[in-house]
Amino acid sequence: MKRELHLLVTFLLLGVLLVFTAVALHAQPQPTTDYSAPGPHAVGTRTVTIAVTPGRSYQATLYYPAVAPGGANAPLDPSAAPYPAISFGHGFLQAVSSYASTLNHLASWGFIVIAPASESGLFPSHSLFADDLRDCLTWLTWENLNPSSFLFLGVDVNQFGVSGHSMGGGASLLAAERDDRILAISNLAAAETNPSAIAASALITRPVQLIAGSQDDITPPANHQLPMYAAANPPRQLPMIVGGWHCGFQDSSFPIGCDNGSLPRAQQLALTRRLLTTWFLLYLRAEEARWYEVWGPPPRQDAQVLFTGDDGIELQPPAQSGQVTAGQRLTYTLTISNSGVLTTAYALALESDWTAELTSAQTPLLGPGTAVSLSFWVQPDITGQQTLTLTVRSLYDGGTTDWANASTLSLEPGDPTPTPTLTATPTPSATPTMTPTITPTMTPTPTPSATPTPVPGYAVYLPYVVRLGE
Repeated sequence: MKRELHLLVTFLLLGVLLVFTAVALHAQPQPTTDYSAPGPHAVGTRTVTIAVTPGRSYQATLYYPAVAPGGANAPLDPSAAPYPAISFGHGFLQAVSSYASTLNHLASWGFIVIAPASESGLFPSHSLFADDLRDCLTWLTWENLNPSSFLFLGVDVNQFGVSGHSMGGGASLLAAERDDRILAISNLAAAETNPSAIAASALITRPVQLIAGSQDDITPPANHQLPMYAAANPPRQLPMIVGGWHCGFQDSSFPIGCDNGSLPRAQQLALTRRLLTTWFLLYLRAEEARWYEVWGPPPRQDAQVLFTGDDGIELQPPAQSGQVTAGQRLTYTLTISNSGVLTTAYALALESDWTAELTSAQTPLLGPGTAVSLSFWVQPDITGQQTLTLTVRSLYDGGTTDWANASTLSLEPGDPTPTPTLTATPTPSATPTMTPTITPTMTPTPTPSATPTPVPGYAVYLPYVVRLGE
């Protein structure tokens, strides 16, 4: 098994190297915020009693944005309320406090996190634990409407997510399959459960992120997270932390039965915090700009986290190039296909320093497997070259985004106007299988665009342009 996982990681590393090589040829803006660092809020903690299901009662720990200086039982910070909420499930025989740094971190970025301490014995019920994760969200809903509660009107009850580690990660999938209030899932080293979290994954139609460690010897990705990913519907991701290990997702290891990995715990936790934070900021706080860190170039360039993902959006052609005399217009045409399982429309945006315009800012509703063609034009104001970026955002969840590029070369007015040359090379997406040698879905191979005939007196150069999205 270890040999198979080693082969898997080696293959994925090769894919990341190809992605990095391709992206290096096409400059992209870089994120300026470190989402592994604490957010702008002080953090408060409280222990509460959950008694939602008749005859069932247990304690849970709350982490929430608090007024400075924060701390135990501090008042909720009203400045950015109401806050989205995330229910977090602990691992088998693990205390909630083992995840304190991660849960504090999420609260510092504007989330209320509730972590039940139930099902902590030798024979836990995965099904009951999943219901506890749901009941914690129901308790937050009640407290939000309770004028005597410190959470009164402080919870965004329309923005719920779930997370968890190991057993709790599997339970988070069971909870999401049962509860449509849950809009986003991101968990850590999720374990197969009874009932099956793999089977539940096939029934979830909200964004799912399965964070895994390549050296996990307790819930090996080949037997747990990879089958969950293969069963899941887009949008889905499986970020594999290179050298990550099962107990590396905790602040300290359980004294019996923990594994080890080559990545230091502090580094693994920092990568984990970044992945969780950007995912939930995109899908629960509706920060549309976070698509770049979640679906854009950075996650595909990161050699520390191997990216496998399927956004459910297909753009053809994914990359084009053309040339035109400055002051004239050049038109590009694309086809947008819904490769997901739900009907949705897509919002379009065009990024260009030159004058450019889309024929439409939104598509009609597209059912699964259907497509629509659209066009946009660009009119260069000066000579030179620029790459236009078209982003296509799903309106179903408001965050899932793909993009295509058009590299345009503008020549001096008065020079002979060449016939526009449009080229495209689609990047195939392999469908993951439930085997240790699963093929990543996102491994673009650089394909050279057509090289135009040089105009006398001008140095003409078109870089490699590759499609980086699905």
